[in-house]
Amino acid sequence: MAVDMMNSQVLSNLLQTPNPSLQEDPALDPALSAGRVIDQPIEARLKYGSSFHAEILSRLNARQRLAEKNIASRWDDWNRVDESCALYIDLARNVRTADKGTRSNKKEMPWERAIVVPMSYAILQTYLTQLLGVFTKRDPILEVGGTGPEDMRSAKVMQSVLAYDQQQTNFLVQLYTVLQDAVKYGLGSFYDCWTDKYGWKFTKRPPNPFQDFLGVPPVERTWDLLKQHNSVEAVDPRLLWVDPRVSISNGQKAEFGGHRAFCSYLEILEGAQKNGGPYFNIEYVSKLGAGGISRRDTTVARSLKHLQMTGSMDDKDKGFHCKDSMTIRLIPKDWKLGDGERPEVWQFAWVDKTVVIRAHPSEYQHQELPYAGCESNVDTHVTFNPGVIENLDGLQRFMNWFYNSHVANVMRHLNNSMLYSPTLVEELDILNPTAAGHYRLSALGEKLLQEGRITMDAVIHQLQKVDVTSGMLGEVNQLFDWGMRMTGASDAMQAQVTADKRTLGEINQANMGASARMGFYAQLIDSMAVNQMATRWITNRQQFTDQEQFFRVSGEFAREMATTGDPRYQNGFIMVTPDDLAGNFDYVPRSGPMPADPGDSIQAWTTLSEMLSKSPMLLQMPDAQGRVPDVQELFKEFARTPLGIRNIDSFYKPLMPPPGMPGQPGMPGQMPPGAPGTPQVPVRVLPDEQVAQMRQAGNVIPLKGAA
Repeated sequence: MAVDMMNSQVLSNLLQTPNPSLQEDPALDPALSAGRVIDQPIEARLKYGSSFHAEILSRLNARQRLAEKNIASRWDDWNRVDESCALYIDLARNVRTADKGTRSNKKEMPWERAIVVPMSYAILQTYLTQLLGVFTKRDPILEVGGTGPEDMRSAKVMQSVLAYDQQQTNFLVQLYTVLQDAVKYGLGSFYDCWTDKYGWKFTKRPPNPFQDFLGVPPVERTWDLLKQHNSVEAVDPRLLWVDPRVSISNGQKAEFGGHRAFCSYLEILEGAQKNGGPYFNIEYVSKLGAGGISRRDTTVARSLKHLQMTGSMDDKDKGFHCKDSMTIRLIPKDWKLGDGERPEVWQFAWVDKTVVIRAHPSEYQHQELPYAGCESNVDTHVTFNPGVIENLDGLQRFMNWFYNSHVANVMRHLNNSMLYSPTLVEELDILNPTAAGHYRLSALGEKLLQEGRITMDAVIHQLQKVDVTSGMLGEVNQLFDWGMRMTGASDAMQAQVTADKRTLGEINQANMGASARMGFYAQLIDSMAVNQMATRWITNRQQFTDQEQFFRVSGEFAREMATTGDPRYQNGFIMVTPDDLAGNFDYVPRSGPMPADPGDSIQAWTTLSEMLSKSPMLLQMPDAQGRVPDVQELFKEFARTPLGIRNIDSFYKPLMPPPGMPGQPGMPGQMPPGAPGTPQVPVRVLPDEQVAQMRQAGNVIPLKGAA
């Protein structure tokens, strides 16, 4: 509080206003204080140790605890899903009852070893392969289109810029992680933001003999802006702080959204205000010790599922810290952050639940929470819905128990149980067998066997046992079939051949049904998460791009720019300025699944080619608009779709006449040069007699007659 008063007094002297220290405590209501403490920089008012800092920190931790309390109820189920997908069984786990309770006197797998039937893992990989195939069918993954003719060219430029953003933020890996979280846990989430990356920039100075003589380094190093781009991060569902009062599908109606990340002290220091970032109070973070509160807080340690963030290497290593970030809709006057009485979006960050390092109004014009969540099973009336693999947990554990019961029974049968008479055989050989397994007969046994009064089976006999658990293997297959029916991940989608015979039509019908289900999931994920994220990316690019930069272009857009001779186009790159992106452009992100295309089936193209070869007159029959089919365009479409040759135009070249034939440059009969890239048609000069014969036959007519 003393720091606040000192700053307020300095500010009062400069502004010649009454000293707030002589009045009531301005921290109680800064918006109404005469000293206008509220006009001070937020980092000065939120100095660590002040009463205002403690008040804001309390509000932030309260929202974090509310979110964690609700999300933590799912952690046990998610841990069980992770065990199944990791093919791991915890032999110390107690039996779980239907009400999710446990029995301490009974184990779930009461054996010394156990095997996981890989149903959950197989179905998970099938889902990820199919879903990722839908989204990566386009290159780049995010496609942008305009809603009007005036927007088309700008949309192509924006798409090239967003392709650069996807490359910088490793979007494919982030998308894979979100899809995996959505399928496994029923919840996957993106966190998107704009990134200004600062760091050391190396600039080579022009040659200067005088500076060389003085020993000035030829390369100058300065701390400057290196690059700027959209960023996206897949948030761990266990560390996602969502408002439990709204469903995931209605996430933008929430009051707050946040997440937790574990980062090093040096990463936090790079984001300090003196280094171009938004963080303050950094000097107090270093005093928390290596690992910060994560060393002693049980809730933080519980969320460290696979990472070890505690401890340090030496006294210079500040370790890793728990950083919570949250975007909140609030009324500034209620929080004593400003005079505003209307809702605003603010961004906060605090470290180890102790030090607030970020607090300011959101600078994003879209004014949305920067989170986009998706689910594999959607119910808009429920906050959390189970994932596909989570729904399989009951079947998975029954399968594990059935199979391991069978294995345990077989292992018991493998023990060599013998029935023998101690008077007919040397019992010591049976109790302590040699490597060869030789058993000696006693004198009585040898005598009776020689006289033929007994047989060898009467001397020693192996007990015959029946495996009563062999039928369980059929039950395992039945449960596996149920799992595939639940998820739609058929044998064909898993590249497995079924034991029973099926016709090609039946297999195609099953694959089409399974693909339709995958397309349905892809559409949901695209609508809930990818589309929202792409829309904010477009808005961020229009708002924050302030530098000219080259971006790679390809495909039709590159050919169009090369043909028109655009001066900004150079060897596959285009110079983009902020004016190319700013304005009232209405972009429509069309990421994710595409509509069904007959070109996906090569059989359809084969049928089309056979039909055209049998009925060539179809190529000469015009449609209602007077157009005829273009064989070359049909071939190009065939190459692009079933064959996957996207750059088929790269294999075409202008048609040139053979060497020495008329029509070449400088030769008689040369055609006038046409547009760039237009094929030159060879022209031959025929004798007059041949022309007369062709005219008499009606094959040629004079130009005047043609008019």
